[in-house]
Amino acid sequence: MKDDMLDGDGIYKWEDGRVYKGSWKKDMIHGDGEYSWPDGRKYTGEYNEDKKHGYGKFIMKDGNKYEGYWKDGLQHGVGKIITKDNKAKKGTWNEGKFIGFLPKTIKME
Repeated sequence: MKDDMLDGDGIYKWEDGRVYKGSWKKDMIHGDGEYSWPDGRKYTGEYNEDKKHGYGKFIMKDGNKYEGYWKDGLQHGVGKIITKDNKAKKGTWNEGKFIGFLPKTIKME
């Protein structure tokens, strides 16, 4: 706590079962951390002023995963979807909207 605000590293637990472990700045989630929800979702990565921002990994409640870049709380840039059966596809996102999968790299000999 600094000036009656969360500041520094710590763990915060909400009454509804959500948990955040990581960095705070001026009462906002800021820096590296891990946020988990009681339904199984979990985000591990970077935050900027309470929003996912930078590189992070998000586990969805159905078990699929997204690993990649975020901007202002939305998937943005290059990322990878990994299914429950461990199949992965790279793609691009723009402000949370999926643009398309990237072509597989072809090995030239």
